[in-house]
Amino acid sequence: MKHVVLSLGMLGALLSPVFAEDYTIPKEDPIFSISFPDKWSVTHEDESIDAVTADESIQLYAQTDDADTIENSVEEAIDYLTEAGVKIDEKSQKTNEGEVNGIKIQGMNWDGTDEDGPCRVSLSFMNVGAEEVITLLYWGSAEAEKTHSKELESIIASMKPVKADDSDADEADDEEEE
Repeated sequence: MKHVVLSLGMLGALLSPVFAEDYTIPKEDPIFSISFPDKWSVTHEDESIDAVTADESIQLYAQTDDADTIENSVEEAIDYLTEAGVKIDEKSQKTNEGEVNGIKIQGMNWDGTDEDGPCRVSLSFMNVGAEEVITLLYWGSAEAEKTHSKELESIIASMKPVKADDSDADEADDEEEE
């Protein structure tokens, strides 16, 4: 029995994607973190993260946003997609809501096409604070989603808000006392 458990544990370790470091946005005073498999190409700017699978079949872009500019974010995301050669079918739009690791998510999904053919497009907004929102833009083919499903599930499971540490709270308390 001990060998079976050990073998299953080793098999699980081999099948699960290997992850690199957590990425936070913004880099200074982070409010959100996410992890990507080592094989993904990740560009980490101050307030955004651009990640692509090794085979370039799935692209994911996350950025900080102000809760007051969600409408602008939708327009910017569509412009970004257009520049990347992605065309969305506006009639296919579906909306959804959910929660991951305590983060409320509202999103829109479309069918579309890119240079490789049909694709799925998703634009989500995650409330990570009173006025802080993370915008997450994703696209890839249905086949790529199947190929990278374990990686995508792990990425989603890694998403979480970053809490201010106690030293920040202590500093704020000290300032109030003065």
